[in-house]
This record gives sequence, structure tokens and C-alpha cells, in this order.
Amino acid sequence: MTSTSQLICLNCKHYDPNGSLDHDGWVCKAFPEGIPDEIILEGNQHRKELPGQVPGYVFKFVMDD
Repeated sequence: MTSTSQLICLNCKHYDPNGSLDHDGWVCKAFPEGIPDEIILEGNQHRKELPGQVPGYVFKFVMDD
């Protein structure tokens, strides 16, 4: 089953589908070592920066340019 949070990651400008091939989980510019379970499994929509992330990146819809 695909969760809403996973769909959110897929629609984020900062998500890196190619980087995911090099890791056990999903990656993005904010979390190059793997997007935390708090976002993937627990539904955090990453509208605010989280501890341990690369500063300056939060969810941004891919079409919002």
C-alpha cells in the first residue's frame, strides 16, 4: 500500500529518484542519506525544517516554479 506521505515525496521538487537507487530508502536534497520514517511512514508533510536535515529545504510542489 502506498501512503499519502510517499505520494508527497514523489511530488516534491527536492525528491531525488536517482539517488534512491544508491540507498536503502528514499532520498532528497534535505535528506541525502535517506528520508526519515517521520515523513515516509508517519505522515509529516515536511512543511518545516526538521532536526538533522540539510538546511533550506522543505516540501515544495514540483509544479510551483
